[in-house]
This record gives sequence, structure tokens and C-alpha cells, in this order.
Amino acid sequence: MQRFSGLEIKPYSQLTELPRVRIDRVRVEVQRTLFGEVEYHLVGTYGDEGRAYPICQPFTELPDVWERKEEIESAIFKARQEEQYARKRKDAGNLETPARPV
Repeated sequence: MQRFSGLEIKPYSQLTELPRVRIDRVRVEVQRTLFGEVEYHLVGTYGDEGRAYPICQPFTELPDVWERKEEIESAIFKARQEEQYARKRKDAGNLETPARPV
């Protein structure tokens, strides 16, 4: 099984400066505010039981958050492929070419 080190992001926060973290999946969380409005939060996690980090400010419309979710998933997929191919190139460079008869 190959490990993916994750896509590095800077979590969204209005109150504090958060350090950069790595995520390997993204999900949408729905919350109702005290005023009865619905907010959609896009959060990223790393691993099966990873802590959820907010990726961007909350959305009020589902199509908007879904579009952003697909963008982040695409970036994660691209980072995963780049890491996988970089690992394959590294492994291929370590293999010695067998001596061939002339």
C-alpha cells in the first residue's frame, strides 16, 4: 500500500493564525446558525481519524460549496498523482541496469 503525504494547505480562520497542515480528503459539513440560516463548511482531514480543518469561509449556497469541494478534490488527486509518479521515478533511478551480452 502506498502512502500519500497529503496536500498542504493553510486552514481558514478569522480569529487566529493557524499553521499549514496536510489533508488527504475533503467533506462538507452543514450547520444551522442561531438565526436559523444554513451554512455549509468545507473541511479537510488527514487519515481515518484526522482532525478537521476549515478550508475556506462558510458558504450559504450548496452549489457554491460543491464547486469549491470539487476544486479541492482535484488538487488532492493531482498532488497524489505527482507524488506517486515522483516515487516511481525515484525507484526506477535506483535500479541498476543488468549487464547485457554483446
